[in-house]
Amino acid sequence: MKLFFTLSLLIFSLTSFAQDQLSMGRINKCLLSEGKVSCWGGNGNFGELNVPANYPDTLQVTSGDDHSCAMTEEEVYCWGRNDHGQAKAPQGLNNAIQLSAGSQRTCALAGKTIHCWGKDLTGHINKAPLLRNPIEIATGDSHTCAITDKGIECWGDPRNGKLKAPIGLQEVSSLASGYHHTCAIADGKVLCWGSNQNGQLKVPKDLKNPKQLALGLYHSCALTEEGVRCWGAEKIGKIEIPQDLKDVSQIATSASEVCAVAQDIAKCWMVIKK
Repeated sequence: MKLFFTLSLLIFSLTSFAQDQLSMGRINKCLLSEGKVSCWGGNGNFGELNVPANYPDTLQVTSGDDHSCAMTEEEVYCWGRNDHGQAKAPQGLNNAIQLSAGSQRTCALAGKTIHCWGKDLTGHINKAPLLRNPIEIATGDSHTCAITDKGIECWGDPRNGKLKAPIGLQEVSSLASGYHHTCAIADGKVLCWGSNQNGQLKVPKDLKNPKQLALGLYHSCALTEEGVRCWGAEKIGKIEIPQDLKDVSQIATSASEVCAVAQDIAKCWMVIKK
């Protein structure tokens, strides 16, 4: 299945984006603004744009390939594709503090417990271990990682080194997972592990001052004080970042697309196929 296409630069205007959140699915995007979620783009056959009504106080939104989940102070709600139960949050999940969606699964950090649901072909991918003080999670296609008191711990499908997080990481400030790889900001540097099929682990040596990470299928991106940097997709094409990006406040990515929010404008582009 071909996931990468010719360059397609999309631009849309946003209001007060500094306090908003953008998440990206396979063919759709969702924006959380002033407590409400709106989605646009392709609707496929799964209702990716059909955001449930009556949730005016939403705190976070996250998107997988064809589904999205969001949370309020009291509950988690989801919509879109549900053939693996990825859009059916567990009952009684009323104390979530963070959500993270993979391609066809979702995880929630609730207190000191992690709940995962959705696609699990082995029966153990969604069974989170008991962790000591998890504070942030990142979910991939078949693995999940968490920042804990011990550093970073991962579980799920062990293939491609997805679970081999560097040992003894200190000052971990951010974590993000792609389909088959994960990156973290630790002590001011970006470290990555997992599949390196297209160079998605090859962090540029001159990358400095990373602030946020966003990972796709075969590529990785970082928001730094100097702007947006992306790497990977070596066997498939190349990533050409728009030259006019300034004052970027947030980045997001799907399997093959990247968006950057700059001066209340979101610009999105796809990896160029060879």
